Amino acid sequence: MAQGLHIPKDLLIAASGLDKKVIDADIENRRLIMIPGKDEIWYHEALVYVFKKWKEEKEKMYPPYSDEPEQSFAARILSRLDDQIAVGNLEMTWKRKFG
Repeated sequence: MAQGLHIPKDLLIAASGLDKKVIDADIENRRLIMIPGKDEIWYHEALVYVFKKWKEEKEKMYPPYSDEPEQSFAARILSRLDDQIAVGNLEMTWKRKFG
């Protein structure tokens, strides 16, 4: 988890469609665990959280999956990360060849 992909809480809000108040309440009651000392969450934790919230059917939010390529939670996250790379706010480099 310490070495994995961390995303800002604001990105979780934007990609999930969940209200900030819902996410803040879940952080407060420890249903969602943030990275200590940061306003970030481990991507995998966010993914599991979003699917659990969807199954509960209690909150207004975007569906976490879709038949459309750009409409799943993962695609919304990757698209926004790509946007941030394009404008120079985020860097990603491969340390070795993948695969």
